[in-house]
Amino acid sequence: MDKDYEVFENWLDNCLKNDPIDNAIIAIYFGLFETGCGIKLYISGSSIFTADDSDWACNNDYNPSEKYCYSIRILNEIFESKGDIFIRIGKIYNVILDFINKYISKNQEVFYSKRIAVGFDDGDLKIIK
Repeated sequence: MDKDYEVFENWLDNCLKNDPIDNAIIAIYFGLFETGCGIKLYISGSSIFTADDSDWACNNDYNPSEKYCYSIRILNEIFESKGDIFIRIGKIYNVILDFINKYISKNQEVFYSKRIAVGFDDGDLKIIK
């Protein structure tokens, strides 16, 4: 999983370097969706945030040019494994939450004043901070 975290970290570093997050962005969303090639991850941001209404995550006020991370192997392995789909989705959330928390602990200034959430586009989102 360390190699998968490196893929995540390099993607996010690149994304933030090439398209820094403007101060007007107060919430960051790490979205997940299923494609014919597996699970994909992306980042977007919003200038609004409402804890009790997840519609804020649909805003694309921050829409970086390299917003998609296509190659996190562990996400696809979990998704394609046998077993209950809800357990597999929970495991995917846990992996991404671990990656985001690890990134934040190493780069606290990047998301210091931002709200952060992760979720599947067609499901619920989880607010991290």
